[in-house]
Amino acid sequence: MLKKEIKESDIKNIFFLFFVVSVCTLLMFIYLWRNIQMANLEHEIEQLKKDKKKLSLEVESLNISIAGHTSPEKIEKILQQHDIYLPVRTGKHIVTVKLPPLNLDNKLNQNLKLNSIEDMK
Repeated sequence: MLKKEIKESDIKNIFFLFFVVSVCTLLMFIYLWRNIQMANLEHEIEQLKKDKKKLSLEVESLNISIAGHTSPEKIEKILQQHDIYLPVRTGKHIVTVKLPPLNLDNKLNQNLKLNSIEDMK
């Protein structure tokens, strides 16, 4: 029988080869994991874009329905159906009443000044 002796350099070479193979395998798994994660994220982004588009269309249709349901004629018709009459006839005219500003601050300051003057006397 031939018996081969294992030298220290052979053991070092085997460990070095094992280390290189392990590092290459690890790098390959990291590369595959990264690609799988990227594919999952791209799929999720596409789903979110579809959801966003669907929701924006839904919001637009709801805004249109709100505009249709809040027209003055429709409100007046609903009130008349429930025997509630408005004191003013509604219609397509919008009336804006601008009230004069109240100068409460000036009156309050004047009253405080008068009160402080009276207190000094």
